[in-house]
Amino acid sequence: MMIPQRSPLRWLTEAALYVRFYRDPIGTMVRLYQRSGPFVAVRPGGQPIVFGFGPRYNKIALEDPTTFHSKSILLPGPPGSAQRRLNAGLLTMNGEQHRRDRRIVSPPFARKALSQYHSPVVKILEDVLSKWRPGEVRDIVRDMTGLATRISSYSLFGVDDEDEANTVGTHLRHWLHQNFRLSVRMFRRDLPGSPFRKLLRMAEEAEQSVRAMIDRRPSSARDGNDVLSILIRAHDEDPSQMTEDQLIGHAAVLFGASHETTIAALSWSLLLLFQHPNVCHDLLDELDGCSRGGAPTLEQLEKMSLLDGVVKESLRLIPPVAFSSRRAVRVFEINSVEWPAGTTLVFSHYITHHMSELYSQPQQFIPTRWQSIRPSHYEYLPFSAGPRTCLGMDFSLMEQKLTLAMLFQRYRLTPLPHARIDRASKLVTMPRGLLMRVLRQDREFAATPLRGNVHEMVDFV
Repeated sequence: MMIPQRSPLRWLTEAALYVRFYRDPIGTMVRLYQRSGPFVAVRPGGQPIVFGFGPRYNKIALEDPTTFHSKSILLPGPPGSAQRRLNAGLLTMNGEQHRRDRRIVSPPFARKALSQYHSPVVKILEDVLSKWRPGEVRDIVRDMTGLATRISSYSLFGVDDEDEANTVGTHLRHWLHQNFRLSVRMFRRDLPGSPFRKLLRMAEEAEQSVRAMIDRRPSSARDGNDVLSILIRAHDEDPSQMTEDQLIGHAAVLFGASHETTIAALSWSLLLLFQHPNVCHDLLDELDGCSRGGAPTLEQLEKMSLLDGVVKESLRLIPPVAFSSRRAVRVFEINSVEWPAGTTLVFSHYITHHMSELYSQPQQFIPTRWQSIRPSHYEYLPFSAGPRTCLGMDFSLMEQKLTLAMLFQRYRLTPLPHARIDRASKLVTMPRGLLMRVLRQDREFAATPLRGNVHEMVDFV
């Protein structure tokens, strides 16, 4: 059966849905799922777009890369532009090119390579946390941004200078965020004063920042084990297989993918953790028993089942990436309907993680559930699944656990009473308005009354 034709009224309805989706993906997907079920077809702009919610559709989208290609979530730029070059990274590649380049950049992310990053990450954390003072109010997203920028800059680029890391990170972050402004997406014209022209200028600044970082790099540093060193060596060995543009694109996209998701994951974890006093008491007992106030070793992290559950549960409840999409490169069939090449299949990590048939009390933060459940890769996918599973999964989990453990042993955080905490969804789902007061770790844990649409995602009991 072929897809039916649509009416002009239907087109207007779909266009309005498109706008609502980009303003609030989670809220829009929840309403779609509640109203229409696990499969919804819409077609704004002409090419079909279908939403598939749940493990079945996650598997369809992720298990068959020959039919469903990864497509860039960033906007394309004019030929020869910095926007186009920055968009040419690993996450936008498919087929043999993706497999080859993934193999090139994978060694630093291997589980066996974590030991070389443990001490530098601990050093950065100690430096960051030593500057916090009891009694002050801190912008948690801003703090996690600074932390993640330094850690990502070191692990990806081999940069351990805080000023250089912030310069590169700021340019890349501003460029990434500009890609997701609705005004840019709705009016893609390079005209004076237009948001799209601003995007192109930001891309040029970001590219220049990455190139300057490479140029400043001493030849001795090019033998390092960070991702940029590996990319530079691959380019030097065979420029036809790893062009300079691809090198720049890989560096930019990998930074955005690792950096933004870590900021979101840590920010939400801190809010969820400190709003659940019983979990806080038990976690501090576990930390005191295992690491005795020091930074946990990798071996100790492996033994901390509650810390592991806190991180996993936070990623389940509010996954930084709420949805992903794939574009079909050939005709395919779903639910006895034949869809043409060019159809976009959108699937949702967030909706999947909140399905009551998969998780009991899905809106509640219950870290201990992970002591007894083992969801499949398509039922729990904060790092995606299938052939494109996130390369940095093990590194990210180590970074999150170390951050929570070291911060938690020193400080107790509490949101400002009746603060409004809302989700802000662009590249990833971030908390907006997350200001928290820093107190010494005195075990006086207590939940704080909050406002905002965070209550649509979490039942604070």
